[in-house]
Amino acid sequence: MADMCDAAFAADWDTVRRMHERWLPLMKANFLGGPNPVPVKAALSLMGLSTDMVRLPLLPLEEAFRARLRLVLETTGAMEFGASGATQPSTVEARRSAVQTDIARATATAHA
Repeated sequence: MADMCDAAFAADWDTVRRMHERWLPLMKANFLGGPNPVPVKAALSLMGLSTDMVRLPLLPLEEAFRARLRLVLETTGAMEFGASGATQPSTVEARRSAVQTDIARATATAHA
């Protein structure tokens, strides 16, 4: 999302459109099968970056929606950002650290 915003600020509309079209199915899938944050937590769990544990009254994402979400993650290439398929624990930890850094940067930028 940050890269897409950077491209928009640079008026690189071809890149913005390409990125938007790539990630739109995932953005839509994040709202199917349950209220926020249920699908998002399920996606992060499928990617190996978090758990999908939620507190009541929320319930975990149903299996039919989880299967659809997995397909979207695989189709968009989002699974490559997670721990799935990673052979080295250090790779997983490095990616988690990078994701946390990206979140902190985006939060700081949003509040600046």
